[in-house]
Amino acid sequence: MKTNIKSAFIAILSISFSLVMTACNDDDDKTAAPVVTLTEANYEAAENEVCVQATIKADGLIASVDAVVLDKDGNQVGDSYSDNGTYAGVRATDGVHFHIHNVVIADVTTVADYKLSLTVTDKHGQRTTVDQELGLEDEEEEE
Repeated sequence: MKTNIKSAFIAILSISFSLVMTACNDDDDKTAAPVVTLTEANYEAAENEVCVQATIKADGLIASVDAVVLDKDGNQVGDSYSDNGTYAGVRATDGVHFHIHNVVIADVTTVADYKLSLTVTDKHGQRTTVDQELGLEDEEEEE
């Protein structure tokens, strides 16, 4: 009788432990990859730089935002932009506005030959990249 009680107790303890371990599965903590909506990627000839505007939505905390201009062969041209401070730790479930002007590129002959690539990475390492051909910023003449 004593052996049956011990066996029953061990069985109940084993089942309880299995249930607890299953309930604590990390799969429940999955968040969606960041969503990036690129609203502007224009070359500003007067400043020789690219203006970038986007909306970033991230259920997980943002880890970094990176921008680079690529030529038609996919090679980087000019400076890149990397930020792992300003937006790091931001949980942008409703979206955060992203706007920079500090991507400087070499002399541009034909804007259509270049595209902007914007990458957002969250704290889980999930990465979303969006590309857009560069437009030419319309410079209004001041009178």
